[in-house]
Amino acid sequence: MRMSHLMSNTYRETSSDMNFISRSLLSRSGMIRELNTGVSVFLPLGFRVLKNIETMIRKEMDSIKAQEIYLLSPMIPEKFKIVDKQEQGHHPLTRYKTDCNPIAMPNEEVFFHLIKHEVSTHRKLPLLLHHFHNGPSNYSNLQNNLLKTTDSHYNGAFSLHESTASLDDYFDLIYKIYSFVFDECGVLPILLESSVVPKKENLAYLFAGSVDKGPLKYAACNRCSYAAEFYSASNGFYGYSDDDIELPLEEVETPGRETISEVADFLCIPEYKTIKAVFYKVDSELVFVAIRGDRDVNEEKLKNHLNAHALILAEDSLLHDHGIVPGYASPINLPDGIEVVLDKSLEWGRNYVAGANRYGFHLKNVNIIRDIGSFEYVDIGLVRNKDPCPRCENGILLLKNGVALAHMSKYNPDFTDQMKICFSDRNGKIKPIILGQYTIGLDRLVSSAVECGHDSQGICWPSAIAPFDVYLILLDTTDKRLTMAADQLYGQLTCAGIDTLYDERDVSAGVKFNDADLIGCPLRVTVSRRNLDKGSFEMKSRRSKTIEFAQQETAVELIQSFLQILDLEK
Repeated sequence: MRMSHLMSNTYRETSSDMNFISRSLLSRSGMIRELNTGVSVFLPLGFRVLKNIETMIRKEMDSIKAQEIYLLSPMIPEKFKIVDKQEQGHHPLTRYKTDCNPIAMPNEEVFFHLIKHEVSTHRKLPLLLHHFHNGPSNYSNLQNNLLKTTDSHYNGAFSLHESTASLDDYFDLIYKIYSFVFDECGVLPILLESSVVPKKENLAYLFAGSVDKGPLKYAACNRCSYAAEFYSASNGFYGYSDDDIELPLEEVETPGRETISEVADFLCIPEYKTIKAVFYKVDSELVFVAIRGDRDVNEEKLKNHLNAHALILAEDSLLHDHGIVPGYASPINLPDGIEVVLDKSLEWGRNYVAGANRYGFHLKNVNIIRDIGSFEYVDIGLVRNKDPCPRCENGILLLKNGVALAHMSKYNPDFTDQMKICFSDRNGKIKPIILGQYTIGLDRLVSSAVECGHDSQGICWPSAIAPFDVYLILLDTTDKRLTMAADQLYGQLTCAGIDTLYDERDVSAGVKFNDADLIGCPLRVTVSRRNLDKGSFEMKSRRSKTIEFAQQETAVELIQSFLQILDLEK
């Protein structure tokens, strides 16, 4: 490709709203172009990077005998409904549009519909299907999305099995493929425990790239390998025992104090000595959630615990209908028919302050077992920065930001049975198919590769995904001898299968060198008068300051060898 024919332009600066270095560099180097809010285009250079990743994934999938399909229609109209988080949903395929599910799982309905029609016997199992598609990015804040788009480009796959052992084998294969792809892209992801969908998935992992200000939030221990998506993360012991004995229950007047902070300030106590009451409507039933006053409810965990599709905060009118006073609700003497969920943060404390279920009054010295009853404590709280690690001693959890790169999950067999995704085994018995689902975001890999591979001059692409192998520079377009030598070298490199971006524009040497560093091809080859007089070309790796020289007669062979060395050094 000649630079004079390339449609995209490079820029020295970008607009001030570029939150991420990758977005800035991809825009400046002419890889992507933002047309308007939520709409971006991969220009020819960037599209070559995207296609290189796609080719790599396809090759790896082919190596484990995966079969690729292509969906002409992304959804089956009116077959299934995707609902908002706050709607009631009863269909087992209901998904939730939240930032908690940062890797989209689109087209699963189409896969399920296809499987029912095409796979009915054990003779076709195990089976791995995959396809490339566009789907929703699932990040509501476009400013926090690396490419500031509403869609992402994914490779999605499903594996079908007779047994969980077979699924485990394929799970390991996909894990190795994803790890290989990350390595080739120069990305070092973190494996996170991830949120699962109630009644559907029973195990999920998320690969995340660490990116400052990234849209994904996760917790990671500073001492051990524990890491989890924010809405899946658990913490260790965080109770307190500053009271040795249980004090008598006492009602105190708290006029106009309805919030935790107001009550704590009025009674001169820390917020961790209060009980926060939160009410949800779940499938038309009222659920009372009690959690320590300084903690917040993790609705994803609560939803999984209740095996519910959706949670809706109960309105005050509904609480009044049940004889509950909003702002002064109490876990003591609740009306019949209300399910109670106690967070584990309440397990170790004594003498809490809770509502008296009477306007303007609270109760002091509430003790769970004595005053409320014996309940199972459930982990339904959000983790906070510097919470104790649940896996190791003395470790603390640090909240970090990143970007979701890939997702792997194992389906609950009860779900596939309910969906009638079944097969006939060797004895003719009908059984549910064991399913695994895998998704990897290609455009996110492009961005993450830039986040991990750049310097002050521009992008440093890994050899496996670079838009071109060589950036060939003709320094003086007015010198016919130089032009002839550069044209000849360009033709030889192209014939040898070396992808070359040939900069033969009539611009200054400084512009050409700056663009070479900005675009970031692994190897820069320069044709200059001084070196050509010595019968050589100048070679320089994008990641090195060392200059090498190749003799004109053997230049192609030396460039090939140089590229192979760079590939080994990645």
